[in-house]
Amino acid sequence: MMRWVRFDYTGQQGFGALEDDVIRVFHGDMFRSPIPTDDYLRLSEVRMRTPCDASKMVCLWNNFYELATKLAQ
Repeated sequence: MMRWVRFDYTGQQGFGALEDDVIRVFHGDMFRSPIPTDDYLRLSEVRMRTPCDASKMVCLWNNFYELATKLAQ
């Protein structure tokens, strides 16, 4: 099973398959037939990124006790 990672290298974002302490670089779309390249990067050469960039954030706030107190007055 491949372990996919995203990384920054020399100011550019990329992705690849982690093999021990080396990343085999791919290009294209990670989710639609990624294409392997002949490039390999050591983990020490890159800055790891989160698995994906969030497009939005959903937050929930639990203040039911305060609302119940307010409405009871």
